[in-house]
Amino acid sequence: MRKLTERQAISKELEERWKLKEHYEEFINIIQNNYIVTPPYNNERLSRQCGMFLLAGCFNFVYTESISKSSIEKGYKDLRDEFDRKFFYISGENKKAILEELDTYNINEATLFPELEHQLSYIKNKKNAKTKASSEFIKFDPNDIKQQVIKTDIEINGNIIKDESFKDAVIKDLSEKYHFDLQKIWELVEEWVSIIDWNRQESVISRFRVSVQKVLLKNGFDKEHAKNESEYISDKIIKIASELSERSEK
Repeated sequence: MRKLTERQAISKELEERWKLKEHYEEFINIIQNNYIVTPPYNNERLSRQCGMFLLAGCFNFVYTESISKSSIEKGYKDLRDEFDRKFFYISGENKKAILEELDTYNINEATLFPELEHQLSYIKNKKNAKTKASSEFIKFDPNDIKQQVIKTDIEINGNIIKDESFKDAVIKDLSEKYHFDLQKIWELVEEWVSIIDWNRQESVISRFRVSVQKVLLKNGFDKEHAKNESEYISDKIIKIASELSERSEK
């Protein structure tokens, strides 16, 4: 305590008080507790973040002959034991959504970190997030949409997508004709078939064909070939679904 007094950390009166047997526990309690410290906001980063610090009291009281001759030593401890054992786990896949939501409240890299590199990084990431890659241009053909809903006698099972034989038949048929990874095509099929009256609405069929054309273009097909093949694929899928549904009714 003498050193604390010399460094003007405590007053002479406190030193004398804590040397007394009746009050020394008061001193020990202070040096073995944890404190939240609010620093002077003379730093721009601290000011923006409203930062605070945890001051951990990790000092051991070593008693000898008397209180005045005792000493204190630095110690260590796991600060996790000082807090309530409750944890909040945030999935990594939610990180982007959380950062975007915080950004709407003006909590982001630019507002928390005043340094120029962080300002530039925020602007760059913000710009990239808003930039959307252009898709392949496909000229609109009015013949693709003759009517919003086409009449058909085909009655397809509403749960056809759950029929494993449907997927097997589609993949088998397309694999015989196309020699590239068909996973993306199948994902488009799943999305298409999940729509009510997917095989009846010409606008829905047209959207599916356009999506398939984009996949085919990425796999080396020219525009005209991709357009023709997308029509073949959509017609073939409707035919397979119709045949399987007809069999299940018998």
